Amino acid sequence: MDGLVDDVGLIVPPLLILVGPGMWEVVGDGTLIAIITFVIVGFAVGHLLGGPDPDHSVVLALSTACRHPAIALSIAAANFPEERFGGTILLCLIIGAI
Repeated sequence: MDGLVDDVGLIVPPLLILVGPGMWEVVGDGTLIAIITFVIVGFAVGHLLGGPDPDHSVVLALSTACRHPAIALSIAAANFPEERFGGTILLCLIIGAI
């Protein structure tokens, strides 16, 4: 497990340097608020639909709030090939992880 943590520590800084400007572009135009709202609503819906068992509601809430970034990137790239979505998707991953 320590090797994985070391590898992530090596990958994250260059990734943030590469995609950081794209992330900052969407911060001021309402995208950040939309992402935060999307995560909170997904978490709340998953928690409510999880039923009375706390273990089920927590798992469903977390899986509902966190979406798969590769699918989002594939759909976005297929529909808008000239746009760049890496920064927005990484920002969504960071917000979801928080």
